[in-house]
Amino acid sequence: QTGGIGTTLFTLIGGGLMGSALILNKKRSKG
Repeated sequence: QTGGIGTTLFTLIGGGLMGSALILNKKRSKG
């Protein structure tokens, strides 16, 4: 289960980073 938790955290962190990048890109596009 420890490995599963680690994978879940990794996925959440990765998703958060990608989400932040998309938000930044949208803000840049709007100017």
